[in-house]
Amino acid sequence: MKKILLLAMLTSSLYSQNWWTSQDSGSIYAKNTGSVLVGSFTPLGKLTVGPDDRFYNLSLVGDYNNMAKNYLQVGVTGRGFGNLQGQIIFDLIHSNNQNRLAGYNFRVSGTSRMFLSGEGYLGLGTEKPAALLELNGGPDWSGFKKALRLPPGHAIEFDASPHHFGLAAYSNELTLVVSNPTSGPFGSAFSRVMTIQPKKIIIEGDLEVKGRISEGGTTFQMTDYVATGGGTTGTIPDLAGLSQTNGNFGIGASPINKLDIAGGVAIGTSYAGNLVAPTNGAFIEGNVVIGATSPDPEYKLTVKGKIKAEELRLTTKNWPDYVFASGYQLRPLSEVERHIKRFNHLPDVPSEAQVLEEGVGVIEMQAKLLQKIEELTLYVIELEKKVDHQRLEIESADPQK
Repeated sequence: MKKILLLAMLTSSLYSQNWWTSQDSGSIYAKNTGSVLVGSFTPLGKLTVGPDDRFYNLSLVGDYNNMAKNYLQVGVTGRGFGNLQGQIIFDLIHSNNQNRLAGYNFRVSGTSRMFLSGEGYLGLGTEKPAALLELNGGPDWSGFKKALRLPPGHAIEFDASPHHFGLAAYSNELTLVVSNPTSGPFGSAFSRVMTIQPKKIIIEGDLEVKGRISEGGTTFQMTDYVATGGGTTGTIPDLAGLSQTNGNFGIGASPINKLDIAGGVAIGTSYAGNLVAPTNGAFIEGNVVIGATSPDPEYKLTVKGKIKAEELRLTTKNWPDYVFASGYQLRPLSEVERHIKRFNHLPDVPSEAQVLEEGVGVIEMQAKLLQKIEELTLYVIELEKKVDHQRLEIESADPQK
């Protein structure tokens, strides 16, 4: 009953005077200015807790005589703090003048959700961040914790001076970019790795692999295909068709064989190298050059050098059996003689100048030589007939026979 009466008297006194004081430094003070003071005589805001040497709207300050002073400051007025308006400061200052900043710990239901250490390390999901930003936890994402989400149209830049390295998210595209220092992080990129649906990965620029590429085993296998964009000189326009089921591989073509190449093939530096064909042979549709740098468009095989073979079999659609046909007109030997005296070679046979300039066709030359042999045979047969006829005439004219 006495406590109730005392409270009533205190309330009446507050309403009548609007403030009350005490000489006890640990007392609570209420002044007619609307301020409440705890352990202080000077109002520094609506609520002041602590000594009279700080200037805050809210001040919670420890005792100077303790080994350390903990204080929370909200809404700095700017006096003596370089105009730090609206700052929140939570410090742990040691008495030996070696400052060690404490941290903020934001908890929900007793679990730390965000922690900002005195060293400036920010931890999300952890109270012990070991870097300026450490993420731990997040919603489940196919067995992973989704710690960071980058929406479309946003990018993360890493300063690798003098170049830029960035990760950008576009619509249906994730891009890793290394760009030059004279442009923006994603302008004039000289190295770019992209993922665009339905393509899984696209690489713009050179790719160097130091080590083995594998799919978890000892060999490199693909179940689908690899494709590159349209290329220029020195690049592969299309690379497609490596199948795990049948092993077909195609360059510039959809493969129906173990290796299909639509275009030219160069092996080694300056076209120096080896090409080995299997036992069943190699099929080449086009011109082939051996010992030279450019093919003759009129010939399927161009060889600069000697050829050695145990047997060479050639085919042709024209052979001089027509010489023995009944309607074949055999030149008179007198005509052949005139041609030889004028041109220094047999009729229908190339001259020396032609052979030196154009070469000689093996099949064609063999046919011409056979034609001349067959004509020579006809001349000999005709000559034999004349000799036999003359012998008969001589024998019939001799009266002694």
